[in-house]
Amino acid sequence: MKKITKDMSLKEIMEMHPKLEEKIKKLGFDFCCSKMDSLAESCKKKNVNLDKV
Repeated sequence: MKKITKDMSLKEIMEMHPKLEEKIKKLGFDFCCSKMDSLAESCKKKNVNLDKV
């Protein structure tokens, strides 16, 4: 199983681990508009601690 990194896009993460979608949505990430943003970019936009994600 490939490890998730901060540089992966939300789309890549969802394609690799579809079961994480609900958990990531609860953090407030918008898959429609931000799915090409990296995990780090998404956390910064939502003011979410990257290390906790």
